[in-house]
Amino acid sequence: MVFSSEIFLFFFLPITLIVYAFCSKSVRFGNYVLLVASVIFYSWGGISYCILIFISTIVNYVLGRLIEQNKTYGKIFLWGGGNLQCSNTWSF
Repeated sequence: MVFSSEIFLFFFLPITLIVYAFCSKSVRFGNYVLLVASVIFYSWGGISYCILIFISTIVNYVLGRLIEQNKTYGKIFLWGGGNLQCSNTWSF
């Protein structure tokens, strides 16, 4: 599925936005909705993309916690850059 496809524009995006709008009172639940929508979107292209999104989510969560706790950015940003490069390589 690509962003300009009819199935994305007329099915996936509206449903995702409607479900997210109903979850606006709970930020945490809204984030879970977007996570599930991302997994569905990426898995549409193949299971390898689904694995990538799970790994990327776990890495981003751990990096966010490290930034919050340590406030040392050098090595953490290096890991984050590697994570972005991995996503960029697989997506494009």
